[in-house]
Amino acid sequence: MSNFRILFEWEDPAGARGPELAATWARLEIVANGIPLTEIEDLRTKAIRSGVYVPLYPVAEWLAANWWYLWYEDRAHQEPPSFARHSFLAAREGFALPDLRIWPAESRTLLECRPYEHAHSAVRFLNRLDFSLNRETVRDEAIRLVEAVLAKLSEKQVAGTCLQEEWRLIADSAS
Repeated sequence: MSNFRILFEWEDPAGARGPELAATWARLEIVANGIPLTEIEDLRTKAIRSGVYVPLYPVAEWLAANWWYLWYEDRAHQEPPSFARHSFLAAREGFALPDLRIWPAESRTLLECRPYEHAHSAVRFLNRLDFSLNRETVRDEAIRLVEAVLAKLSEKQVAGTCLQEEWRLIADSAS
């Protein structure tokens, strides 16, 4: 079993606007060393759950747009604009995502997760954790997520997105 997983289950979009958002609505859970980085407290009900309901398109698009920075940009640049290239908060587009930062460190990837309250969704992300994980493991999970989102877009006949073009360029440069 991998020590880093991005788990998702496609869900009914419940009226989400925009074809990319509606096509990729899912329950998202990010787990590192058995700990859910997406663990939240619902501030209305006080219930604790390990995942969030969001469209995965913005996450996949952010991963693709920042692909080379996530795996190769030195961690010394922890201030704007490079900070946004490493923080899930830059991918949220109004949705509740954890304050998770991804930094390359030689053959490793550093994950920093901080508590964060998303007032609009009335949820609080609970975990403060730092992990150093195998870079290939984290990158493989990111690839799996992006490719699943692309497959879902294709299945729903959503074409001409920024993600599709960006990922094509990444694939072309890797071959």
